[in-house]
Amino acid sequence: MELLIDRQITGAEKIFSRLGSVRLFDGRDISSADLGKAEALLVRSVTKVDADLLSSSCVRVVASATSGVDHVDLSFLKKSSIQFFDAKGCNSRAVAEYVVCCLFDYCQSTDAELDELTVGIIGFGCVGSALGQMLDDLSVEFVVYDPINEAIDIAQRANSLDEIFECDVVTLHVPLTFQGEFPTAGMINEEYLEKLKSGQLIINSARGGVLDEQALMSRIQRTKNLYAIVDCWEHEPDINSELLALVWRGTPHIAGHSLEARHRAAEILYGSLSQWLNVDVLAFPSVKSSCPSRELVGHADLTICDALLNICPLEAYTNKIKGLLEMAVSDKKAYFDNIRQKNGLRSEFSAYSVEPLKLNNAIIDMIKTLGFK
Repeated sequence: MELLIDRQITGAEKIFSRLGSVRLFDGRDISSADLGKAEALLVRSVTKVDADLLSSSCVRVVASATSGVDHVDLSFLKKSSIQFFDAKGCNSRAVAEYVVCCLFDYCQSTDAELDELTVGIIGFGCVGSALGQMLDDLSVEFVVYDPINEAIDIAQRANSLDEIFECDVVTLHVPLTFQGEFPTAGMINEEYLEKLKSGQLIINSARGGVLDEQALMSRIQRTKNLYAIVDCWEHEPDINSELLALVWRGTPHIAGHSLEARHRAAEILYGSLSQWLNVDVLAFPSVKSSCPSRELVGHADLTICDALLNICPLEAYTNKIKGLLEMAVSDKKAYFDNIRQKNGLRSEFSAYSVEPLKLNNAIIDMIKTLGFK
């Protein structure tokens, strides 16, 4: 079997070649003419998979190294008897850690106390629940709005989005959907964004299109000290420069970009494809063997915020992506993808070890709670 694989997928050539012959492609640069005799197509979120791409192809299986599937026309695949696999949950921990870093950055900038915040989580699937667990471990109060998920503690459940927008922090963790009883496209619209008040923080690390960007721009312009963090944008990589200029923190769709998340995604797809092919193959390399261990440089004056923002430097990412504002239109798309690839890949907290004797005793327990070794 011939596999056509996005070259950014971990182990694209070395490991997946165990399943067949491999050709690599660049995620955004693929057309139906490039498919050739490929029977398996492995993509990321940057590749649109639909009838235009596949209708004349030999592809029998599509696998996406992502949790979200809004880039894939699942109806077309089903009608065409093309098998589909995704990597649901692969980056949930990475996104949760990104949001926690946002919270610490916000507290440092506003002098707010983390344990006095209330966080409103919209969507309680893999990412939302991972974030909820981290907040619970940190003794941060949170409420959840998710009309689909019945498995939410009654004490945590919000009955409406109105309740969520009363929280100090609003964070989005829903897929982008256009159909069904609760479609999410445009769900955070002008009506809700108008509820944001001075000093509130809103974070979109879900999908571009869930939040009305024009309405958010208008609200930021009219509301003093509104803290908006946008990681997922509409029309990536051709993102809204006007909104980028206004947000407090902007990042190039990297909330879920950790070495471990990419490894998990590839491992999930490798297992799914192996089972589908009914072949017995060598085990996928372990996370520990593929993702490096790191040392957090500790010292007596180190704060939790300093440690986290060294791992996930939100302000530096923002300054980098805002370089788009000074660029010619023709260069912006390539620049977005370039900084996403080169500046956004980080290790998760569990990859870091720290020598307790080098730390202020006051932060040791929290360092452990966050998952550092």
